[in-house]
Amino acid sequence: MEKREIKYKEDYDKVSYDSMITSHELREQKIIKILKIIFVVAIILIIRGIAGPLVINNPFGYPSSVNRFYEIKINDKVLASYSLYNIKFPIIPLFIYVKSSNDDMFDEDLDEEELFFGDNYYMDFNTYECYYQRRRVRCRSHKDKTKEMKYKLKYVTLEKIGDESKILYKGKMIHNITKYIDEPGTYWLMFEGSFGLTNFSVEAQFNIVKQMDMENDI
Repeated sequence: MEKREIKYKEDYDKVSYDSMITSHELREQKIIKILKIIFVVAIILIIRGIAGPLVINNPFGYPSSVNRFYEIKINDKVLASYSLYNIKFPIIPLFIYVKSSNDDMFDEDLDEEELFFGDNYYMDFNTYECYYQRRRVRCRSHKDKTKEMKYKLKYVTLEKIGDESKILYKGKMIHNITKYIDEPGTYWLMFEGSFGLTNFSVEAQFNIVKQMDMENDI
């Protein structure tokens, strides 16, 4: 009986020792794998920080059937506008994106709007989706708009165009721009914002004239 107990004890000690070695090796392997993953992620982040994310252009472009109408008004008068918009869909967030972009002219048949110098000037901006028989369609002009939509506006820029162009205002949306219109001339507006994954910039221009000039033209 005594020899059997000693043999069992030796076997037990050997199994325990082997288990300790195996557990230690497994922990080391796990640590090595974690360190490798951290190293790879760190390299990717460094490359991404230097080169930026990989953006792949979608050859099919932005779906025209889901575009919006961008409306710019001065004193309730709709201005002809040009819009550029794009959407970046994340394949791997922060690293790989597919970009779709498009541009549109809205109400290009409108005459360039002329306003009298010395009046008060108020600007408005809205975006609309367009529907026909409850189906979403491409927006073509302010006559097609059917549903006002929400958006986030980042910047509004007002610039005086001429031999010496100058930016008169850049910042948050404001309604009354009278104090920035200090002389007759051509003025340019740009609105930059987003909705969902889409970023947009919309621009338009208008003329401020002296009333005497208008009477002479007549």
